[in-house]
Amino acid sequence: MLRKRAIVLETPQLVELLGADFSISESDDDLVLLKSPQYCQIGCDLRQLDKLRTTLESVLRLSDCEVLFVAEVSVTYMDTPSADALIHWASSIGTPEFCLLEQILPHGPDHPFAQTMLKHFDKLKTPPRSVFQYPTLASQQARFQKLGWAHVSIWDLWEAWSNEYFVSSTERVALDHVEAFDEWEEFVLFARHYFVLHASTSRLTGEQAVEQVSTTPSNRDCRAEVNIVCHHDGTNKRRFGEAMTISDAMGRQFALHMMGSDAKGRSDTVDIFSLGPSVEPPRLPLKGPLPRMCHTVTDLGDFGLLLVGGRASPTSVFSDCWIFSKGVDCRWQPTWKLPTSLFRHSTIRLKGTSLALVMGGKSDGAKVSEDFYLFHPTQGWRKCQVRGSTPRPTFGAVVCGTSGPSSGRGIFHGILAGGMGQDGCIVTDENVWCLDINGAEPLITFDVVAPEKRFGRCLSLFGAQCVDLDSCTLVCGGVGHDASFQGRELLAVNIDHGNESCTVLQLRPRDGAVRMPFMIGSSALPNGKNGLLVFGGGATCFSMGTFWETGVFSIALSNLPWNDGKQSPLTVSLDTAPRYVESRKVVGITNYADGEAKTTARKVVPEKIPRVKLSQGMEFGEIVGCGKPVILEGLDLGHGGEGWTPELLVKCVGEQTEVVIHECHRDTDRMDFNTKNFRYVTAAFGTVMAKIQAGDRVYLRSLSREQPSEQAANIECDFPGLAAKFRLPAELEDHVSKNVFSSVLRVSGRVNMWLHYDVMANIYTQLVGSKRMILFPPSDVTRLSFLPGASSSSADVFSMLETTSLTGTRPHEALLQEGDVLFLPALWLHTAMPMSDLNVAVNVFFRDLDSGYATGRDVYGNRDLAAYEKGRQDAGRIARSFQPLPLETRRFYLARIADELQQAAEGLTYGVRMEAKASSGEPAAAHLDDTHEGRADDPYVHPLAKNGLACLCQMCSGRETKASNDKDRVGRQEYVLKDVAVDAIADGERKGRGDTIDAADKERLVALAYATARDQRLAPSKILIRSSFVLVSLVLAALSLTAVYLSRASLHQTTSIGGGRNMMDPDGWHVTLAFKDKDQETRSCHIASHGYTDGENDTTLRKATHGDKKRDDTPRGPKNLGKVVWPKEKGLVEYKDSPIAYSHLPDPKAKS
Repeated sequence: MLRKRAIVLETPQLVELLGADFSISESDDDLVLLKSPQYCQIGCDLRQLDKLRTTLESVLRLSDCEVLFVAEVSVTYMDTPSADALIHWASSIGTPEFCLLEQILPHGPDHPFAQTMLKHFDKLKTPPRSVFQYPTLASQQARFQKLGWAHVSIWDLWEAWSNEYFVSSTERVALDHVEAFDEWEEFVLFARHYFVLHASTSRLTGEQAVEQVSTTPSNRDCRAEVNIVCHHDGTNKRRFGEAMTISDAMGRQFALHMMGSDAKGRSDTVDIFSLGPSVEPPRLPLKGPLPRMCHTVTDLGDFGLLLVGGRASPTSVFSDCWIFSKGVDCRWQPTWKLPTSLFRHSTIRLKGTSLALVMGGKSDGAKVSEDFYLFHPTQGWRKCQVRGSTPRPTFGAVVCGTSGPSSGRGIFHGILAGGMGQDGCIVTDENVWCLDINGAEPLITFDVVAPEKRFGRCLSLFGAQCVDLDSCTLVCGGVGHDASFQGRELLAVNIDHGNESCTVLQLRPRDGAVRMPFMIGSSALPNGKNGLLVFGGGATCFSMGTFWETGVFSIALSNLPWNDGKQSPLTVSLDTAPRYVESRKVVGITNYADGEAKTTARKVVPEKIPRVKLSQGMEFGEIVGCGKPVILEGLDLGHGGEGWTPELLVKCVGEQTEVVIHECHRDTDRMDFNTKNFRYVTAAFGTVMAKIQAGDRVYLRSLSREQPSEQAANIECDFPGLAAKFRLPAELEDHVSKNVFSSVLRVSGRVNMWLHYDVMANIYTQLVGSKRMILFPPSDVTRLSFLPGASSSSADVFSMLETTSLTGTRPHEALLQEGDVLFLPALWLHTAMPMSDLNVAVNVFFRDLDSGYATGRDVYGNRDLAAYEKGRQDAGRIARSFQPLPLETRRFYLARIADELQQAAEGLTYGVRMEAKASSGEPAAAHLDDTHEGRADDPYVHPLAKNGLACLCQMCSGRETKASNDKDRVGRQEYVLKDVAVDAIADGERKGRGDTIDAADKERLVALAYATARDQRLAPSKILIRSSFVLVSLVLAALSLTAVYLSRASLHQTTSIGGGRNMMDPDGWHVTLAFKDKDQETRSCHIASHGYTDGENDTTLRKATHGDKKRDDTPRGPKNLGKVVWPKEKGLVEYKDSPIAYSHLPDPKAKS
């Protein structure tokens, strides 16, 4: 208490609260240490209650007081009799209320969280004492009632969190936007082991009743026994991974436990367990999907095992999906990507099929998915249409299915329960669902289970894993809305669709001495018809440590009521007991093409593109959002009852109207843009129509009539007579018209359009004739002979379909008839073959991205996105920088850069992971957590940086310290760090400022070097930062990351090059930051190029003071001086021994 008093007296803000009239005890033996009208400090042994009462009475009249006692994890450290006496004594003081926050042990001291918590406090030598005598909410409530408190309300912290009385749903949702959070199981466990209590001696008016969750629901009385054996309790640590079963060539079975998180972070290893007597490890692929957690792996039978989504972090979520092929030559192969990134979703196999259903999940740290997706191994993902009582969007929910009497007819049933809602509470709703896959789009219907028919909230779980057995579904672990579910519970769920009933059994160990596995983040597999294998699991108990479930458990079921009296043995055969074999590292595949196995070549059969009618309840915006092609039927294209005959076309367009056509050099039905086997011919439209009717190989793709080289085509302006006969369907108008880029008339005879892709989405309306189109998803671009930077390929797809040349691709086929409208998503590769002598279509292109398109002229709308165009330029610079190196060295490093780019394409943003080597040659530890990155209150971030500066602490900066005997380098250090302003000049050029930067960019440049100086704890004169742009730009464009690489040029080499050029990169120039020493801190900084600025407040970067035809008259110190002398120009302050920061920026005038 004396220390506490000293803190108050040494803190001006606290002293001010005391007021002018306060007194301090003259003797340390005085119990009243500090006294004021507003505040008193009393130091007393709380076991000496009479002395405490006397002291309080000396300060105020207790009988007239309303007293609030607050004990926040405090009295539990007293011996329990003394704590009880204090609580009882408090009930007699004035009109009292008591608020208490303490630990409880709802499942006893052996629960994994309780074990970890108690060990933590024991290690600190502060063991909680009352928790053993009062371990539950009920016992704590009874304790206070017995000790004189008539009215006692008590909640564990999860009940408090989930109740509007304490925290509103708006407040809970808002937290997602403050920080992405995905430690929900740990949060629930923590909150279940703490409680808050409010007691009073008289009933308080206005207190709201708060729901007390029952822990003994009546309809969970049905139980069954299981036999549990722990076969392996070793050192393997893994949670939130997945397990699967494979066989080798001899038919021996193995279990693989992989991915997830281990003690070091996301795991790139796989633990191998033998499920038989063999300990010889199986053959496994060396490569696989990138490390992840919170994904799903579902056995689809003969089609293999389907891996779906997952995350690297709550804000770095995967959409990729993979198939693990079974058999001797097991391998990972990429398959159809999810329409959206997902983690914490629920996936089940539809019984009797190789289809999978995905429900819920999170698409990023804040958004919960409300969609349901059906996976078909050869057709990909389809979004389900929802009918009935749409369930609340959840993640981590319980999903069970049943075959039912109509599964063979494409109708499936099941239940959806629990999960976490958007508001951060476990959902108590239960829904039955029916999935019908017979229509053009799968239809899922939900019905809410009435409250009186629910299963006692025992299925209101989050994070449980569902394992499908022949007779039931096992629901393993997770945390529940019911406080009795804390990771060690096992349920058997049997759905009898015929009788419209569902039975839920709680499974208990037959031998009470055997513990249940801790199934938080665990992985489970079926083991025979009535068995289960459980691998791994664990939870981080926040600051108290991490509990790891290192055991591998076999669980055998028996006496299940739906087995019709058939008994299964409760014993587990030692011959099939899992035996740990070894762990192996798996190289993450960053390129989808790398995952494709070299399978036997075969002909591929194109998938039919579905036909839909928008009147069926589907909006065009939803189709665009799905990003898959569809054929729209039954739309009004405005023909007005008059067919688009050749005569009508000539009449509307004009017989003498000149157009530009593609005319093949020879009689071939295939045009090739790359070989240019055609020529561009200007001809009258009447002549073009005559050629087509005569069978000539010509193709018209209309251009702007007024400015064909400057403007995109617009049918309303270019062919107004024809435009009056065409109308954009009303169902598409809202989404297309406001984003339209061009509308193109296409007229052709029997000639094929080459394989290409369009950067913009478009709709293709077939008006005359019929056409066959073959489409490929964007992921096939690397398989179809597209040269770098080219949007067209010479691949003859229609011929290749008759051979095995398209093995590994996923072609889609559209047969368009008159009146059909094809939606073509951006970047889908496509080629077209006419099926009639005359084909007429109108093609409307529209922007489906908010930004990112290339700026400048783009008549055809086929310029790639700006980031790609810039990236290709930067790739050229990167390639040139590696040219002086040996061939194998070039291949090595460029392959590593390619991997980084591919990781970015998959949504992975690790941050700049630069493992710098110190002068000793040992790598520095990587620092990847985000505890203080970019925060304004961080001591390493200069105030000028605000929130825009990346972390520059000692571990984050990734610097490299170099020592040299060169006189230029004496007393100087060079660092590799993140350059947050490397694009400042390019930004100025885009905004029309020319070679200037604005004040905000100036501040960021200044803050960059300033923060580095602070980080090093060095005098300003010791800092030299030299950052080269040459190797950075591609990473900036494609990865959205920044990285800077060390240049070998010394200070004097840099400042003495004519024309502001660097001899190491003739296409670059420099910006220099000048800083004051400590005696100059009050002056503002200035930024200069070699020509410097006209004054401290001038941010315009002037041209260099020297060049090809101008003598270098920039004064500088001699090389052996090791410092810079600034030029003496008007308005420029000379700063000697200043820290200098160089940012190597692109010359806006340089050739790319």
